[in-house]
Amino acid sequence: MKKKRRSKMKKYSSLMSILTLLLIILVSFSASCDKRNPPPILAPVPLPPSTSQERYITRMTANPDIIYADYNITYSIVSAEIKDGEGFGVPNQIVKFKTNLGRIISDVPTDSSGVAKTTFYDDGDIGIATISAIVRNYDASGDTLIWQDSTAINVEIKEIPPVENVVLRLKDLAPPYTMSIMQVITVIAIPTNAEGQEVPNNTLVTFSCNDKGYFVDSGGNEIGTSAVVGTYNGRATVKYNSGTHATTMPGEEQAIITATVGGAFATQEIIIEPGNPTNIRLRSYVQVDNELIEADTSSVNSPNWIFIKAQLTDSYHNACPYQPVTFSTDIGSFLNTTQTVTQNTQLDGIASVRFTPGLSAGAASIQASANNDTLKAVTIFMINSSELYSLDFTQSSQINLNVANTGGVESAILRVKLRDINGNLIDVPQKVYFKIANINAPAGANINGYPQQDSVEVISNGGEAQVSVNSGTESGIVKIKVSWVSENGNRYIYALKTNIVIHSGPPVPGGIISFVSGFDSGQELGGGLWRVQCGAIVKDIYNNPVDWGTTVWFSIVDNENCEIEASARVGNQNAEGDSTAGVAYTYVTYDGTLTYHTITIRANCGDDPYGVPIFGDTPCVLPLNGPEANIEAQPPVLMYDLNQTSYEFSDIYFYLTDAQGCQISNAKVIFLGLDGGHFIYSTNAIYDPDSLPNEYWRLLTNQNGYAIARIAFSPAEAPPPVEEIPQPVPMRVRATLLEALLNRETVVTLIKFPGTAPW
Repeated sequence: MKKKRRSKMKKYSSLMSILTLLLIILVSFSASCDKRNPPPILAPVPLPPSTSQERYITRMTANPDIIYADYNITYSIVSAEIKDGEGFGVPNQIVKFKTNLGRIISDVPTDSSGVAKTTFYDDGDIGIATISAIVRNYDASGDTLIWQDSTAINVEIKEIPPVENVVLRLKDLAPPYTMSIMQVITVIAIPTNAEGQEVPNNTLVTFSCNDKGYFVDSGGNEIGTSAVVGTYNGRATVKYNSGTHATTMPGEEQAIITATVGGAFATQEIIIEPGNPTNIRLRSYVQVDNELIEADTSSVNSPNWIFIKAQLTDSYHNACPYQPVTFSTDIGSFLNTTQTVTQNTQLDGIASVRFTPGLSAGAASIQASANNDTLKAVTIFMINSSELYSLDFTQSSQINLNVANTGGVESAILRVKLRDINGNLIDVPQKVYFKIANINAPAGANINGYPQQDSVEVISNGGEAQVSVNSGTESGIVKIKVSWVSENGNRYIYALKTNIVIHSGPPVPGGIISFVSGFDSGQELGGGLWRVQCGAIVKDIYNNPVDWGTTVWFSIVDNENCEIEASARVGNQNAEGDSTAGVAYTYVTYDGTLTYHTITIRANCGDDPYGVPIFGDTPCVLPLNGPEANIEAQPPVLMYDLNQTSYEFSDIYFYLTDAQGCQISNAKVIFLGLDGGHFIYSTNAIYDPDSLPNEYWRLLTNQNGYAIARIAFSPAEAPPPVEEIPQPVPMRVRATLLEALLNRETVVTLIKFPGTAPW
């Protein structure tokens, strides 16, 4: 078509050129024949347009070429492609569109590629619409048409076909369609008409759902149970929230979503599952005649079955099915086999297990846990027993009481358990009787304040009965008998407790005796000082140790050079970390030179009810610590004449200190001549006052730490010279520190000379 138009235009241009040339010749000839008139002046002949000024509509399309008389819902995009004579697209070229049916946007400029697009839509009429496109090109002044071209295309306007089918899709879900509570999905409806085509844009689709969920907008805000949405590209979409109500319970109606367009619709069922368990409820039931009755009590010998049920729900109280629940109990068992079992919940969210008490009675603590132990519930199920077979006291050990009004423990709770044949506590209240069984019970001892000869009736509670045993003014042993008699008098059960002791009266002056630790038990403090453990034994009038915690105040009454830690109490710990009944420990500090000196320790326990002080004064000897000793003889050699008849003697010096070098006085030392000799009186010696007369071998060290014994040897004990050569003989002398069994030895040498000794 383009080539035909170009050839026609070329013929037209040639014809115009010839006619113009003939006209010029004719005018020139006329002017030359008539000399009277000057020749006319003619306008110049315009040049033919350039190819770039030519305009051609090279292509015209309509998409789609069928629309419906739906008053502008459907439309067609009409486009025209404009090129110049050189085949290039012409931008910004105005194209005029016209139609004989319907409506169209008329003047439209081309884009950068030379294409002009417009919109054609119906006006409610039906038929074939002829749409034409015209392009014109003018000169620079805009008055002269240089070029124009036109063409046309048809678009059919039909009646709207009915919608006959709707496809409903749930995005991201696959059959069977299942959602969790409060889950949001996209619901897509795809309606098609009778011709199987997608419906036009903005075709309205009505979405609806039952009360199991609701529709929401793009921001998650609730719209309701119905929503009207227009189609776009053949689809209508809406967001659906499953809500808070699960539909997994038996007989529960499922969630239903419906999409409706005209008379066509589609529905889809959705199963809404509960969320994770957040609540657990634990209950117990007893089956009576095939009926489960909620209860928390049964008996050991009951024939009725017991069931424990745990119900799981989510945060919106929906039952949670198929969830494992672990049951455990501390009494009895589940399914007659184990104390721990796991069961899954059913559709109603309940897990059930049978509980068997067995032979045990008491309060069974039954626990149910779920959701990885994040949920736990506990119930107490009471298992009763009512037939009494035995009585036993809860305290098997000795019960110790103090004499009344002495500041100690004056009463104790005595408890007895009532048991059935299986050892279970009897739950039914029973009458039991307590009585002091010994005839000569300590004066004033009683049960619950009743006289000693009375039986005290007590009603048991929870399988136990108890009384208060109280001390009196006298110490001794109390025996308690508890008994029970059946209602018909045929059965008699009793138990006896014989180890109740009332002791520890108040301290008495004659019962307080102090002491100091023995040999080598001190702690070195330096500077010659020693710290030694001491204490006091405190007894009552019956020589029983007084009660623990009794305060004792220590002092030294006769030596200002020692000190004692004053405050102590009976039952405190000694240096080894031990405690002793009736003993209060403390420490005395003294200089080593006071070793073996006697001090008087006073232990004071306050006053009696009449204001008389209670104390005891005890002489105590300060012990020796870390003894060090040395021994020497002076003179070490005794010389005799050959014919001498008189004795010679030597002084044996035994020197004693403690580990810090303090000289020890008053230490008892025994001297012994191992090879001969005998000890004689010496004015330098201090003899043991406990020794017998003439026991000059028993001495005490003096204030300088010396014990000086004198030993004498007869001339006969020195051997005679041989061939006038003296024969020296060593005579051993031993000194022994009695307390430490510390021995030291020295030697005295005897020499007998021929003739006269050379002294």
